[in-house]
Amino acid sequence: MSGDAITAFGAVLIAAGVTAFSIFLYLAIALNQHPIVATLPLAEEQWVTFDAPGLYNLHGDTGGTFSLVFLGLRYTLQAADGTQLPGYRPGTRGANGVVLWRFNVPAAGSYYLRVWRLSERDLTAYKLNFARVLPFKGWGYVAGVAAGVLCAFGGAIMLIV
Repeated sequence: MSGDAITAFGAVLIAAGVTAFSIFLYLAIALNQHPIVATLPLAEEQWVTFDAPGLYNLHGDTGGTFSLVFLGLRYTLQAADGTQLPGYRPGTRGANGVVLWRFNVPAAGSYYLRVWRLSERDLTAYKLNFARVLPFKGWGYVAGVAAGVLCAFGGAIMLIV
């Protein structure tokens, strides 16, 4: 095989790898969105209803503006009988943005949300969103991302050698 053919094949491999990487990465990220099941105004005390048990992420919505209003707030969720649900602040960023708090809801029903450390300021522009945490279904797309990386790497090796 001539050097020009190897160079052309390597360039095609790089282009195919970069294209596959981009497409499959986009599809994997888009598939990992969590559905929003409830939107509430930012208030100290209110009721929220969940239609199914499971993990729920609490996200803050500032209306597209930069704000530190959610910084330092704490959240508790109680069942109708007064039992406090386990909740924690996850250490990672969620698919729909920064996760403020995560709750494990044991059964469908109404729950009492309490926001602690709210200051006396106008909070009408801010909202809280509950998003259901679903298992990741994009492992096939992750394999496509890996195949794209291997193609691009193989093409680069062909160009070097």
